[in-house]
Amino acid sequence: MNVAAAMVQILVQAGIDTVFTIPGGASSAISHALTLEPRIRMVVCQNETTAGYAAAGWHRATGKPGVLVVTSGPGALACCAALAAARLDDDGIVVVAGDVSNRDRARGTLQDGGIRGLALATVMAPLARHVVRIEHAHQAAAAFTQALRYA
Repeated sequence: MNVAAAMVQILVQAGIDTVFTIPGGASSAISHALTLEPRIRMVVCQNETTAGYAAAGWHRATGKPGVLVVTSGPGALACCAALAAARLDDDGIVVVAGDVSNRDRARGTLQDGGIRGLALATVMAPLARHVVRIEHAHQAAAAFTQALRYA
């Protein structure tokens, strides 16, 4: 089982049945894993901001964490307004933002958040209850489970 499939199984175990997204290259693995899981509905939104507000609304309507999957770089930045509003309104959302691979970081790769780019975890930290950047696959399950608890 790969990291994306493990994350989807954690969602199922947590009772999450709906995920909001605007798919992109860096989040394609989890988007693909979501399409293979019949117990989770993937709602594709027009943009990341809308997806973030939809996730917050889902939390308000159901009491379950609203889960948002976005791609790296501008995709992750575009959900920041919704993330900030969710924090101010005490809406529980979890943002899963894709990123370039560790081997491609700080090499000028498209949408790289490395040395010449934005450190997305640093940008999102004041807007969220909890932020973690998963550096290695073995960290993913514990980090994702903890993120759902914070939501």
